[in-house]
Amino acid sequence: MKFLIRNYQKIHLNSPIVINSTTTQFVLIDLSTRLNELASAMLEVLCSLTEDSIIELEMNSNLNKLSKENLVLFVSSEFALTMKEQFGKIFILENDKSKIDNEKRFGNGEDLIYSLADEIYRCYMKESKEYLQNGDLINAKLKEEKANEIHHELKKIYKSISSLQTQISISNPPLTKLIWIKSKIQINHIEIEKIENHFSEVISSFLVFNDPLICHQRILDNEIQTKIFLIIDSNYDESIINDFQKLSNVKIVIRYGQISSENETIIDNYDDLCFHLTHELLTHYNQLGSFYSSKQDAKTAKDMYIKAQLLCQMDF
Repeated sequence: MKFLIRNYQKIHLNSPIVINSTTTQFVLIDLSTRLNELASAMLEVLCSLTEDSIIELEMNSNLNKLSKENLVLFVSSEFALTMKEQFGKIFILENDKSKIDNEKRFGNGEDLIYSLADEIYRCYMKESKEYLQNGDLINAKLKEEKANEIHHELKKIYKSISSLQTQISISNPPLTKLIWIKSKIQINHIEIEKIENHFSEVISSFLVFNDPLICHQRILDNEIQTKIFLIIDSNYDESIINDFQKLSNVKIVIRYGQISSENETIIDNYDDLCFHLTHELLTHYNQLGSFYSSKQDAKTAKDMYIKAQLLCQMDF
């Protein structure tokens, strides 16, 4: 199955580009040959929804001819190395695994394009708020509807391609993802990094979010063939916790952080967090191993049991 993509602006910077300073411009550089079929299809959907807000440039482009105002860049790590000055926000498709942080540097095209969708969503919601403040209720509502359409359409294309490409079966075990939603008040980067490194061998990916609403939508967009283990800071409202617990692909929601009063549902130290997460992942992989053994899929069952064994051997 092939997708026709790139029907948006694809240009070389041999002449000045006029960019409307009142809107945000999303510029992709040196990515056209680096995105797989799914990421390319996702990008095609975003381009169809955003008119002329997304443009694509080649590796040898001269950024000095771009207005730096309201500019968001999505570039390859190779191109990033050639940049001599900073241009607003920048997101990178990173080749060096040691540099991937899943916030600004991503290891695959799908996560990078999801970040593009998140940025477009934030931009549209900001514009909707500005219309509302100016008393323009009609355009405020239209812009909000456009923002909500972004993730809805991505979810549809994700489901469509996943069903065609993978045809979910017992030969395709679910991707196990670990997600951390940061504190609104205080961020412990050291513990986040330690958790990522500690479980890197037994999870498919590790993602960090600042906004629970964006995270919630991202999980919905990836509900096929994923199992989510979610860590969320204790200072978020109970209603937000409940919303995540209702999602079918969320295995567990772990509330973590310092608390002023005793609360048995909240983990307040790093060692207990590791122990609890290890126990949940161990149960998860043992169950998958048993399932694939019952289906006579020895190879997949072995892979699941190996991950369970790795968890048993980990030191906190």
